[in-house]
Amino acid sequence: MNVVTAVQHSRMSIWQYVVVGICFLGNMADGFELAVIGFALPRLPDGYATTGEKGWLASGALIGMGIGAMFLTKYADTYGRRRVLIAASATSTVGMTLSAMAPNVWTMFGLRVLTGLGVGVIGALTIIVAQEYSSLKNRNMSTAMTTIGYATGAFLAGSLGLVLFEALGGAWQSLFVTGAVISLIGTVAMFFLLPESLEYLMARNDEKSRAEIMRIAARLNLAGVDPYAKPVISGGATTADAGAGKVTPFSKPYRSTTLKMTFGFTMVIAAYYFVTNWTPQLITDATGDEQTGTLVGTMVTFGAVIGAVVFGILGMKLFSTHVAWIMLLVAVIAQLTFALTMEGTVAIVAAGLLGLGGFAAMSSYMASAPPLFPAFLRGRAVGAIVGLSRTGSIITPIAAGYLLSYVSGFTLYVGASMLFAISGVTIFLIWRSTRDQFAKERDSGAAVVAGERLAGVASPGE
Repeated sequence: MNVVTAVQHSRMSIWQYVVVGICFLGNMADGFELAVIGFALPRLPDGYATTGEKGWLASGALIGMGIGAMFLTKYADTYGRRRVLIAASATSTVGMTLSAMAPNVWTMFGLRVLTGLGVGVIGALTIIVAQEYSSLKNRNMSTAMTTIGYATGAFLAGSLGLVLFEALGGAWQSLFVTGAVISLIGTVAMFFLLPESLEYLMARNDEKSRAEIMRIAARLNLAGVDPYAKPVISGGATTADAGAGKVTPFSKPYRSTTLKMTFGFTMVIAAYYFVTNWTPQLITDATGDEQTGTLVGTMVTFGAVIGAVVFGILGMKLFSTHVAWIMLLVAVIAQLTFALTMEGTVAIVAAGLLGLGGFAAMSSYMASAPPLFPAFLRGRAVGAIVGLSRTGSIITPIAAGYLLSYVSGFTLYVGASMLFAISGVTIFLIWRSTRDQFAKERDSGAAVVAGERLAGVASPGE
């Protein structure tokens, strides 16, 4: 039995949970790094940035994230997930550290782009690694445990902001320093504890990789593993094609899936990042109270934490694409309710539900993408989807900064709800067309294990 099948149909070992935990920590740093700017914007000193320039600051890390996901994640398919993840985490740490020292708006913008380069790579690859080290039964739960790190980091940015701003007299730099420390911890954990991707080692197909597979299999307590078993490649592609770069996410077997996933993901993150980046500022403007703006923004991120948990629970019973369109329906209703109220108890509850639905939907999209592509193409495919979709998350915060001179916050929030709705329709169609594929993956792997048991081969974990 090849090691990937063994992992997919074994009980989760402590080391597999350690891998997922490291992915959680990397995403927690990412969540903090992306959300921090939304809470820092209202605290920047007068004259530091105009409203339009604040829109660029809100999008700086997202621009870097798109570049990193689109152009740097592909190196994980060549040099390994582990090595690229460590480099990306170190890059984010440097970017956050220097952001605390930025003397002016455009220096900070450049440093936010640098931070985003690392965030884009980490966001795509940690999902892949967590899934590759998970059983099929727990794959969506592992994805949820990874993505909840992002939501936790964003929540920490808001909750620590309330404490640090009060204790340090509004010093916005303290948030960036805190983020740098969290990112450094994640980098160290990856360096010492994160193993290489098993599917990457299988695709390399050399003696050194086979020896590493057996070491990892022993650590995971997997029995009956054959290091010479070949990876299964779908779509008629061969390993030689992959190495020669002949197959891409836009090759004929994968083009439709890549485009639909990219479009739907673009819509959901465009809406979600507008909400997370601009809500503290918009509520501050509407109420005249910075604390209220921070509180409502924190409720969105708190809802995101709950959303990741909800996705994990539902994902154990439903396919991730199914969870996505259900959660987007919740997001649309919550977004419209929030737009109609903007303040008060109803608005605070709606903000929490908005974070829950929006983040659970994003987690569902991320969980759906890797299994739709073979191992040799996975880094490039997920990177392309994440990278291209960042156009929405980049454009909406910038556009909002300029549109606020002409339209109300209510209008922008209604527009964001329409983006959630479009994404919901898209993922519903993807769910209809791919549910048989997910079911076949689940059933075929179980059949392999059952066949080897009948042949007298020990089952993993037994």
